Amino acid sequence: MLWTHRAGMAAAFLGSLLLVTPAFAAFSDVPSSHVNADAIAYVQTKGIVQGYADGSFKPDAPINRAEFVQILMNAIYGPSAVPMHPTCFSDVDSAAWYNRAVCLAVDKEAVGGYSDGTFRPAQNINFAEAAKIITNVMGSVHVSPDDISPYFPWYKLYIDALANQQTVPTDVMSFDSPLTRGQMAELIFRLQMQNISKPSKTYNDLAGSKAELIPFENIDIPLSFSYPIGWGDVENNPFAPNTYTYQFSELKNSPSIEIDLLPYDTGVHRFVTECQGCGEGSSAEQHDLIQEKVDLEAKTNVTVAGYKALEKDFYSGEGGNLSRSYEFFSKNYRVQAYANYGIDPAVIYPNATGGTSVTELVQAELGLEAKDPIHRLIQKHPDQNGMKQFYDNFDAFVQTMNFSH
Repeated sequence: MLWTHRAGMAAAFLGSLLLVTPAFAAFSDVPSSHVNADAIAYVQTKGIVQGYADGSFKPDAPINRAEFVQILMNAIYGPSAVPMHPTCFSDVDSAAWYNRAVCLAVDKEAVGGYSDGTFRPAQNINFAEAAKIITNVMGSVHVSPDDISPYFPWYKLYIDALANQQTVPTDVMSFDSPLTRGQMAELIFRLQMQNISKPSKTYNDLAGSKAELIPFENIDIPLSFSYPIGWGDVENNPFAPNTYTYQFSELKNSPSIEIDLLPYDTGVHRFVTECQGCGEGSSAEQHDLIQEKVDLEAKTNVTVAGYKALEKDFYSGEGGNLSRSYEFFSKNYRVQAYANYGIDPAVIYPNATGGTSVTELVQAELGLEAKDPIHRLIQKHPDQNGMKQFYDNFDAFVQTMNFSH
């Protein structure tokens, strides 16, 4: 639910907040090349922030919780509009310079404090905390109990709201990163200006390969695994009898886990025809023969559920998809985990001539057989399209799987 009236009031006030001083000297420690330079210049000329006596701003220094709330509330409501207030937290003295701002933020339901009744004003504020306060104050999002998913941390809705407005600074590295003074300026600048064409991070960008993991278990198989919290809800989308396919709602390039619950003697896996005796005898005998062949062919040391896994990378043709699969064999079943990544030819091959298919582009660069395309494309294009991060996440994810059959 959007609070547009509060957002409009905040924008109107910020737009009218000017210092009497007609001109400003640039801060001595904010060169034009600084990632937050334009935002810092903006909040300076609007009178939202002041520098230090030596002419510096200290853009990369962390900002504490009291300072952040004081600057934000004064910027939006103005110093004269922030009333005197009795203390609202056990560690916020009524005479403290930030008391008015903090207690007004409580009245506006932007700040809740900690479970022990404290606010911890001197503690550096992290990005997740700042996202909640600024979205509530600026009116970007109102969170009701029905909005909160049990699969996500409390701050996801706030970060999503900022990302939807292109407001997450690109130099924020994680949810718990201490917010810097420069990033504070960037948040205010972007929310006030609106529709500026600056790159922004998303929740999934910040989740990255070190994302919090959610455990999942299917007791019918039984299969268990853990996946990054930023991948969204997991869904089982079976497309054939005795097959389970799990997909994740938040990723454009969604890893899937395919579980084929079929005995070895059905001939469904490629080793039956390639491995002498693998399709005959007991499941245990078949498994031992197959695993021996996997151990010989495996190119990596990845193990899944205690079994060494066979990795295979391939390019799937006109659809422009790179695929990686990990295949292992339990005592009774073949298990395959695979992930597809869609190539954007405009990003990977920006100078390609029109009408050239993605297949032709990949083959021209890697050769007609395109062996090990993922490893090779990541090596050739390390900063393009997020391929490396995507497959690093997938590799880590696969190794959380446990399959007890």
